[in-house]
Formats: sequence, structure tokens, C-alpha cells
Amino acid sequence: MSKDYKLAIVGSKDACIGFRALGLTVRYAAEKSSEIVEVIQELKSQKDESGENSKFAIIFVAENLYQKIDHESYLKLTRDALPAIIPIPNITGSTGFGVERLKGIVERAVGTNILG
Repeated sequence: MSKDYKLAIVGSKDACIGFRALGLTVRYAAEKSSEIVEVIQELKSQKDESGENSKFAIIFVAENLYQKIDHESYLKLTRDALPAIIPIPNITGSTGFGVERLKGIVERAVGTNILG
């Protein structure tokens, strides 16, 4: 039996509004680190029908918000395999932060930077 995971996005209303039409769960967050972390934790705490597994496979977070998460909170949010917390560019474009974070994750996983 296959598992049906959901996708979510956290960001500003302007950045996220179109994702709702694609079926993603949308949550808005202000630019305060504590509010961003609270919104992500709330999404992470949602469980599937069995009550055992995360409802979400991936939580996308706008880069401008993702950068505001302090290191300690980042470690707590990302310690579980699922949901994956992935930074994405916001409506003003990419800062490069998400790509650099992804390179670090891949390097830790495979032992070398294969993304260049």
C-alpha cells in the first residue's frame, strides 16, 4: 500500500498564493524567526490518518524566511527525515542561500559536493 504524502509551503501571501492552486498546503509567516519556526513546527506535527507518520513529505520555505531561522532551531526542525524542509526562492528571486544549503546537505549525504 502506497503512502500519500502532502506538500506544504511557508512564505508571504504574495509568494505562496499560486501554490494553493497546485494543491499545496499554504501557511503564511511574518519575518520574525519565532513565528517562522512555530509555523514549520505546526506543519511537522500534523500526522497522517494512522497518526504515526508525518502528513507532509516536503515543507518548502521561502528563502528570505528560511535565512532567519537560527541554527539551533534549524537543527531541531531538520533532525527527522520527513518532512524535508527545503528553501525556495521567493517572488523577488533567489539569494543563492537555498542552493548553498542544498549543496551542504548533499555533501553530508554522499561525502562530496556533486552539485558543483
